Parts: sequence; structure tokens; C-alpha cells
Amino acid sequence: SQASQAARMITSWAQPSTKVQLSISCEFLRKLESGYAPNSFVVVGMRNSKEEDWLEIGRTEVISHDVNPHWVKLITISYFFEIEQYLKFEVFNSNNSNTSNDAT
Repeated sequence: SQASQAARMITSWAQPSTKVQLSISCEFLRKLESGYAPNSFVVVGMRNSKEEDWLEIGRTEVISHDVNPHWVKLITISYFFEIEQYLKFEVFNSNNSNTSNDAT
């Protein structure tokens, strides 16, 4: 469950760690069937082992009509030394450029 995963992540904080800021960009995203460039955003997930569920740790703002977006928002993570951490980056198209909650 997410609660137990969060508890394990909190327990990991006793390990030596540092904050890392991720800057995210994409190149050559596909245009939509309509021919327009997507209104894209990225959702970043993290887990500490292959058996755990992904926990969303951040998402970017929506960049409108750009096939080579460079998001301004930095995603800050805690990097724990000598502990394997897995990151997943998913790019979505937003139906509404005012919100990044509407993934399609």
C-alpha cells in the first residue's frame, strides 16, 4: 500500500542522503492526430524496489503546443546513498492547458 511504502521511504531518511533537483525536457514528441503539437506534462514516480508500487513524487506544469518541451518546474527528490531507487517518467497530453491533472 502507499501508506506502507511512504513509511519505508521515511525510514530510509535515516540513511545518508542529499536533495537532487531534476530538470526535465523532451525532444521530438509526436504531434496529435489533429496535426497539433501536444499540451504535455510529465509525472515522475519513484519506488525503492521492483516489488513496490510506484509513488508519484511530482509533476511538471503543462507546456502548450510544443514537440520539444523544456519544463520550468524542478522535481526535488531525496537521493539515498547506497540504496537502489527507481524513477519513472511518464509524458501525458493534457486536454486542458490550465491544469495538469487531466492525463490522456
